[in-house]
Amino acid sequence: MSGRVRIRELGAAQPPADAVADLAASGCGDEPSLRAAFVRELEAARSRGCRSLDVPVPEAGVSLRRSAEILLGEARRHLAAGTCVEEIRFLLRGEPALRVFESVDDAARIAEQAKRWT
Repeated sequence: MSGRVRIRELGAAQPPADAVADLAASGCGDEPSLRAAFVRELEAARSRGCRSLDVPVPEAGVSLRRSAEILLGEARRHLAAGTCVEEIRFLLRGEPALRVFESVDDAARIAEQAKRWT
């Protein structure tokens, strides 16, 4: 993967991103619409030549764990495919949400390492 994924608490100090994904405005009430909205935002950031993208994670419609699986998976696919986007930062409200995303992220990294060992 050429870029990196970061998980941050909403409001935590960080440099401003080149773009902000507005998934909540896309009406992400189910898994297919969440995935489609995020893919559109990734492509829009790429087409504008953005190097960083902030993604405030919507809190309604899809469970937080499933949102993490979908969003982190699409972010990794986008970064692995080669893009000008170097960093995707998921911004979450509160520590419990942060821990869910970190747990899903850790599981994906462990699974990737296990693939390399076999």
